[in-house]
Amino acid sequence: MPPPSPPSPPLSPPLRLALISDIPRIALVAVSGFYYSNLGSWCRQHHHAYPLDTFTGYASKFASAVRDPACVVVVAEDAWVSDEGGKTGASVVPDRVMREPEQGGTVVVGVGVWKLQGSSERMGQWMDEGDDGEVFEKGLERDMSALHVERLDPPAYAAGDRHFAGMQTLEMMVVHPAYAGRGHGARLVGWGLELARMDGVNQGVLSSRMGKRLYLRMGYVQVDSVVARDDEEPPNETECAVLVHEGGRGGR
Repeated sequence: MPPPSPPSPPLSPPLRLALISDIPRIALVAVSGFYYSNLGSWCRQHHHAYPLDTFTGYASKFASAVRDPACVVVVAEDAWVSDEGGKTGASVVPDRVMREPEQGGTVVVGVGVWKLQGSSERMGQWMDEGDDGEVFEKGLERDMSALHVERLDPPAYAAGDRHFAGMQTLEMMVVHPAYAGRGHGARLVGWGLELARMDGVNQGVLSSRMGKRLYLRMGYVQVDSVVARDDEEPPNETECAVLVHEGGRGGR
């Protein structure tokens, strides 16, 4: 028999592990929330022209994380707000919206994705045993700006490689704007920080301006930044903050 998995931070409402069956709703939350991220809007410059590509792109990305043995994906739930679609400026594809729940029913409103450090004994600890194998194609990516991605992603990931060696990383975290201000982001980030503390490692994140405010309040420290510019005159630019939380025992 395989050895038992190490204990992990408790998950109780409104937090729980994400399932593959949650992916359509998670993608809707990501479309609605990442619309306000300077990094999301920089890369998905043509979102309003190709909203389905944005939806399928996020669905594929989060499905890959749920199925990755090196990742843990946690969702936050809350009572459904019937006019939630009016609380975001994003273009939501009507036929991709889940069937509306009963009044007072709960829905996924936030999600966090963490990647384990390479030496972790937790690999595969949180796999969805009910995964039906549904395929989530990332689509045509017509919403993406190839130039903006090229100017941002390689230097940002290189900065992560420099600063995050041996750490867990917070890969993605987003809350639907209709449910903002209710503490969901802080609960998700706090769960991940407790995981890092239990494992004795530090945690890093490549952050948008919007997320940076929360992370700094939660004890992260900015150690670097990456600025990307395009070829316009004057150039458009965006900034990615490189943040580290030293709550674990590992050094930077």
